[in-house]
Amino acid sequence: MSPPIAWVMTPTEEEFYNALAPDLKKKVDAVRAQRLNSEAMQAKLEASAAADKVVWADSTSAGAKRF
Repeated sequence: MSPPIAWVMTPTEEEFYNALAPDLKKKVDAVRAQRLNSEAMQAKLEASAAADKVVWADSTSAGAKRF
């Protein structure tokens, strides 16, 4: 198969997502949410590293209790 034909026949991410079964869509959505959460945490860690601050696990979570 030549590259132009393969390029035309390959579905976009949106077409692929729309063709998925509902249970697989839920799994894809969960993975995407987890990836966004992970990227947000990575950004926080990079910002604190640039500021030369110590980041504790409970200080980065939203509702952390301090004893």
